[in-house]
Amino acid sequence: MYQTKINFKSGAIQFYIKTPTGVENIKVGKEDLLIIPSYTIIGKRLRTYTLNDFDFMQLNIPANLVDGQQQLVISYSASYNVEGYDLKPHTNYGTIEIDRRNLTENIYQTNNSTVTIANLAYGYLNFDFNNKYKKNYFDLIKNDLKIKIEQNSLNTIDPKIRIQSDYSLWNDLELSILGKKMKLFIEMFLQGANRTNRLESTPKLKSVTNFSNYYNIKKIKDRVTYQENYYEITNDNFTSYSFPKSLVEETENGERGILWNPLYNNPIIYNRVIDLNSREISIDYICDNLNKGIYEINYDREINNKLNYLVNYKIDEINSIGWKEKESIINYINENQKII
Repeated sequence: MYQTKINFKSGAIQFYIKTPTGVENIKVGKEDLLIIPSYTIIGKRLRTYTLNDFDFMQLNIPANLVDGQQQLVISYSASYNVEGYDLKPHTNYGTIEIDRRNLTENIYQTNNSTVTIANLAYGYLNFDFNNKYKKNYFDLIKNDLKIKIEQNSLNTIDPKIRIQSDYSLWNDLELSILGKKMKLFIEMFLQGANRTNRLESTPKLKSVTNFSNYYNIKKIKDRVTYQENYYEITNDNFTSYSFPKSLVEETENGERGILWNPLYNNPIIYNRVIDLNSREISIDYICDNLNKGIYEINYDREINNKLNYLVNYKIDEINSIGWKEKESIINYINENQKII
């Protein structure tokens, strides 16, 4: 069987990163170079390849070199000492571009949203010697966020939000092409990521005009609880409506949530900035299903009927006196005004 064998005896790569202040060398520990161990590539007639003693190597980039940058440009020089297939020691130069911006998809249905962050982790392979893998760029890990929003109460403006976060691999990905160490690292990362979610919520009220004369709440507070596989976020204020002041204000014995003030005519937004594993999500909520009859005063229909009957009865008595008897009518009213 015909085959070609290439031995990578040794090699070293030096990396540089572009920063706002210039180009910086990325050190590997205390060294300037990343040393490449030896490995072998065996190519066969049917264009199948075997890699012996090969695996990916890790390069840690200090956070201070990437802070504030969404698109990274890393240049490198790689020197190889190879033998076989008429190859000679040589040096390659190249550039690696990393786009840290998320590719997202949002599928929205009434009060339910599924946000997929497609490229939470992605890779770029230069597999020039293997025609099977033609797509060099590929997404590795995705993060699915399922967000459900519910009205908390018919007379409050704050919503109840449930968030479920799940990290997973793309179904069409063959982890075997990444080597044993990288495959194990990704599998362990997914297990840890799905166990160590952290969520904080910072709420506030927003509107187009000043609403301080209608809502007097010093600090809007949220409460975060973890259920079986999701987080639930609810408001943690207690409020009541003061009729003399026409004001919604905090009180110890009030109702949980931010009561709706019917005198404020503009839409009022309950905003939450949610920090989920250091990723910020801002959600605006306007409640459009408020119970507008909660502050109406309803009189008993029977009482209204009795009052009508009483008034009609007295008018009949006045009519019997005669409308021309002005003084008699005035005297009648004065005598019976309490009853009327």
